[in-house]
Amino acid sequence: MQLSRVIPSEPSRRGSAPAGLVFWALGLLVFAGPFACKGESDQPQWDAADATRKTEFVDDEDLVRDLPFAKDLASLAAFAAEEEWDLDGNLVDLVTGESEARYGWESRALLDSDSFVGWRLESGRRTYERECAGCHALNGDGGGPAAQYLFPRPRNFRKREFKFQSAPVGGRPRREDLMRTVTKGLVGSAMPAFRLLPEEKRHDVVEYVRYLSIRGEFEQTLLEWTDLDGEFADPDEVQELVEDRWERSNNPVTVPLIAETDFDQDSIERGRLLFTNAAACNGCHGDTGLGDGPTADSFRDAWGYPIRPRDLTTGQFRAGIDPSDIYRVIANGIGGTPMPGALGNNTPEEIWDLVHFVQHLTGKEVSR
Repeated sequence: MQLSRVIPSEPSRRGSAPAGLVFWALGLLVFAGPFACKGESDQPQWDAADATRKTEFVDDEDLVRDLPFAKDLASLAAFAAEEEWDLDGNLVDLVTGESEARYGWESRALLDSDSFVGWRLESGRRTYERECAGCHALNGDGGGPAAQYLFPRPRNFRKREFKFQSAPVGGRPRREDLMRTVTKGLVGSAMPAFRLLPEEKRHDVVEYVRYLSIRGEFEQTLLEWTDLDGEFADPDEVQELVEDRWERSNNPVTVPLIAETDFDQDSIERGRLLFTNAAACNGCHGDTGLGDGPTADSFRDAWGYPIRPRDLTTGQFRAGIDPSDIYRVIANGIGGTPMPGALGNNTPEEIWDLVHFVQHLTGKEVSR
C-alpha cells in the first residue's frame, strides 16, 4: 500500500492582520499619543490663577502678604497717582527702569557687579528655569505652576526670609547654605535633593538664586521706602544697602562657642528640664516632642500660611540631623516662622543639652 505524504497546510493569516493592526494602533495610542498630542495646554501655565496664595492680610496685621510684586507695584502706583505724589513719571516705570538698569540681563552694571560670580549666571538661569521655576516661579517669588499643590509652599526668594542658614535670623544665606539645600533637599517637604545634578551646575543655580533674591529685595525695598516717604526712594542707596546685606562678611556663621559636651543621661535630663520649663519649647512641641503643644494649632508663617511645630520624634529635620545642624537651628531659630533662636537666652552648654534631649527624642541612646 502506497502511503501518501501529507503536507501540513499553511495556517491561514486571514483575519489575523486586522487584529494585529488593532493592537499596534492601541500601542501607539497609549505610548506615543500623549507626546504626539502635546500642545499649549501641556505647557506650564505661568500666569494661572492660584487660589491658595495668601494675597490678603489675615488676623495679624504684622504678617506680610504673599502678594506678587507686579500687583504690589501696580497697587502703589495707582495710589501714588491718586494722591498726586511728586514723582518724575509713573511709579511702575520708575521702579522697573531702575531695576533693569542695575540688574537687567544686558546691563553693564550687572556685568561689572562684585555681588555675583557673573560667568555662572547664564548657566544658572537655564538650569533654574528647567529644574526650579515650576515651583519657585521664573522670578523666584514662590508662585510657580506647581506651588498651589505643595505644602509647605516653595520659598519666595524675593522676601528676605530664608529658613535654614548659617547666620542668625535676619541675616542672609551664604552660598554654602544654598548649596547644601540644593544638594540635600529638605526632608519632609517637596524640595528634592539634586545630588545627581553636576556640582558645577549646582553652583551655577545657587548664583542665579542669589541674583533673583538680591534683585527682588532691591525692587521690594525700593517700593517700601517710596511708600513710607511718599517720594521716590534713592535707588543708589537702596542698592548699596541690599547688596551690603548679602555680603559674606555681614553674615557670620553661627558655630558652637564650645565643643559638644558629653551626650549622657545628665545632659539629656538638663535638656528635658530646659525644654519643658525655662526654654518653654513644650508650648509648641509638646512635652514629648510630638509637635502637639497647647499652641501648636495657632501658628502662621510670615506670609500668613498655617504652620505646625516639628514632630521631633521622627528624626526628620530639614536643616540636617548632625548635632551641629540641630545646634544651629536651636541657636538661630528659623526665619519666617515663629521658631525663635536661643542665642542670647541660653548658654552654649544649655543649647548642647537641648540638642541632646532632641536627639534622645529621636531614639538615640546613650552609649554604655
